[in-house]
Amino acid sequence: MTLSFATVAALGVLVVVAPLIAMPLVAFIASAKLRLGWFVVGGMLVFQQSDSVGGPKLIYLAGAALVTALSMVRVGQSDAPWLHVFRPVIPATVALIALLATSFLVATSGETTSMNWIRDAFPYLLLTMAPIIALDAAHEISETSIARLIALCGVLAAIGFAADWLERRGVSSLPFGRVLLGSGCLAALGMSMALAKVAAGQHAVRWASTGVIIPAVMITSGARSIVAFGAALIGAIGSRRNGRIGPGRAILIAVTVGGALFVLVPRLVAVAVDDPAWFDSRVRSAVTVLNGDGQADLSYGQRSLAYEYAAEAWRTHTWFGTGPGHTYATGAFTL
Repeated sequence: MTLSFATVAALGVLVVVAPLIAMPLVAFIASAKLRLGWFVVGGMLVFQQSDSVGGPKLIYLAGAALVTALSMVRVGQSDAPWLHVFRPVIPATVALIALLATSFLVATSGETTSMNWIRDAFPYLLLTMAPIIALDAAHEISETSIARLIALCGVLAAIGFAADWLERRGVSSLPFGRVLLGSGCLAALGMSMALAKVAAGQHAVRWASTGVIIPAVMITSGARSIVAFGAALIGAIGSRRNGRIGPGRAILIAVTVGGALFVLVPRLVAVAVDDPAWFDSRVRSAVTVLNGDGQADLSYGQRSLAYEYAAEAWRTHTWFGTGPGHTYATGAFTL
């Protein structure tokens, strides 16, 4: 039997491509650490790109779906005693995915394109996958390693956040811009983990340093949302028997962190910001908002406008909503 050139070429491509597909698949099946690495590190890399949905993000999403399916099988097969409490996470994940599928039908029944839906639904898809990935990883990774990973991601996320926003505002003197996902949530998680370790008395100096570096870098970006990070310390106050920080110690930590920030932030600003007057203006605008005169602040006004658009969307689509990817009249806000 004689094979055509096209058939031979296709077989050749298959011989080359099949191992490239099989190797990562085997690796993902074998290691929960790799599955966690794809989910966390891969996300921090692809989400630093443009806001649109491109090839890297779609490849990442496909990989995230694959590792989630593998993790779900592993979690379902596990007989770890501690896992019993978390068993309901699996049906909850399936229910949330079904809900997101319904939101796709709602969105595309209007004027929303599939790509716009994927763009806005992306974070919610990952939120449904994250608990399964976490439960799977907990079988292989020690608590100490997980804490270190959270701290590292928190520091990197804070750096990514500052670099991104300083570049957007045109005041960056850094040699790099948007290199990693700039996530205030990841940074806050890293700071909270550091406070928990300080409360437990575990390597207090090391973890206290992490708890100072993260907010210092965030403040350098000029973001006022750092004020909310104070809730991490407030939430940690309580009885030491419950693993919390006593009021007296909490005050001492707050004063120490405040003093360290007072010393560290100006030095970071001198390195990262090419216009000190801009940073001073950000501080003044933050004071303006905290004093209750938010309408005088441009950012506050934009957020108020976003709330008005969201409220109007709620009134006009009361029963089913608009679905992710909906574009508002100005084209500036998505929900």
